Amino acid sequence: MKRDTVNYFAVGGFVLAGLIALGVVLLLVTGQRGPEDDYFVKYRDVTGIRLGTPVYFQGYRIGQVTDIDPEHEAGGTRYRVTLSVQSGWPVPEDSIAAAVATGLLADVSIAIREGKSERKLEPGAEIAGREGGDLFTAFNELAVEVQSLARQSVRPLVDQLAATLGEGGPIVKDLRSLLAKLNEGADGLNKIVGPNNQRDLSALLSNASQLSAQLLETRQRLDAMLAQTEALVSESRPDAREAVRELRVSAQAIAERIDSVMEQLDATTRNLREFSREIRANPGRLLSETKPPEDEARK
Repeated sequence: MKRDTVNYFAVGGFVLAGLIALGVVLLLVTGQRGPEDDYFVKYRDVTGIRLGTPVYFQGYRIGQVTDIDPEHEAGGTRYRVTLSVQSGWPVPEDSIAAAVATGLLADVSIAIREGKSERKLEPGAEIAGREGGDLFTAFNELAVEVQSLARQSVRPLVDQLAATLGEGGPIVKDLRSLLAKLNEGADGLNKIVGPNNQRDLSALLSNASQLSAQLLETRQRLDAMLAQTEALVSESRPDAREAVRELRVSAQAIAERIDSVMEQLDATTRNLREFSREIRANPGRLLSETKPPEDEARK
């Protein structure tokens, strides 16, 4: 009887330990580690979000989603998602709760990006939300857009190119016309550069080559002449400066004596005028110094 009692106690203890371990595992799985504070965030699309979705703060898990309530408003349906986080966890008021997926096939989680505000949200307050994108939905929408683009734009463009580049298309006709004109131009060029004109063309090219050589030689001579002229000017520069200096001295001397020269010229001019007058009055003065009678002089 005593052995049976011991067995019962052992089995009961084992079951109790299992229940405790199960409770601990459930707490660890659900993220519930003690007292929690509730916050809420609103999304228009809660794809991938469900009860128990983990909530991270800067990558550290602080809670989980405990409730999702739809709210029908005039602008459309929005979903109020309740977040239960560790009690006393500071959440700045400008923090943002984004629905993200850490990988291509990973589950969606709520990632709270810490704000810079010094004011903290009170429990029960709303955290600004930012919806994440569903990669597969985006791929499906992109595939629909690509298919629509292919049907409405690419296919008509391909048909138009096929009609344009076809056998009877305008581009092919223009190319044929261009080839015909090129062939005509080639025939004309062959006629110009025929055997009869090859000698003239050769002579023309030879003369052009000789003229080019002569022009080059003339240029070299001109360069040499210019060099000699420059050297001559450089050598004669001191003499030219001395001549200019002497010319300046002579001009200064003439300027200083010009007044006396002008007075002498004026006196000489007056004497010549008086002499001319007397000669006209008495031409005999040239042969004799006798003065004419007063009567004749008066006449």
